[in-house]
Amino acid sequence: KLNDRICFPIREVTGKIVAFIGRHALSDGNPRYQIHPSGRPLPLYPCLLEESFSSIVLVEGIFDMLNLHDKGLTNAVCSFGTSTLTEKNASAKLLPYTVQGVLKIHIMYDGDDPGREAAKALKPVLEANDFEVNIIELEDGSDPGVLSHEEVTSIKEYINV
Repeated sequence: KLNDRICFPIREVTGKIVAFIGRHALSDGNPRYQIHPSGRPLPLYPCLLEESFSSIVLVEGIFDMLNLHDKGLTNAVCSFGTSTLTEKNASAKLLPYTVQGVLKIHIMYDGDDPGREAAKALKPVLEANDFEVNIIELEDGSDPGVLSHEEVTSIKEYINV
């Protein structure tokens, strides 16, 4: 199932690997992402921040998160899609960040209609879990995985990490 894919182990808050997610090595590979074991609910990733932050930047995909981390925005967290964080599971998925002292969540989903709509729908869910929420809207067609170092630095300064 994970042939021809770049694979990442996904760990829960205790450090235990709960799943592997594999992205097809070819950009037009179908399906683009494969989770093993299939159907396994994924936590927000990473669950544990390496430093103490009062805010996180929530992005859709693991490559978005990796790009931001690579460029110095190390409080970026991946939700593995726009529909994986819901009213039903938000409390459990957000608990590790509450315990770590996170008070604010910046939603930075893709700069397309689905990303913008998902961010607006997610905002009240996060607020209901006692987080201050800000939506960072990206330019049309842009996503966090392709932001330049200068753009990431600007965002980092804006959110006062």
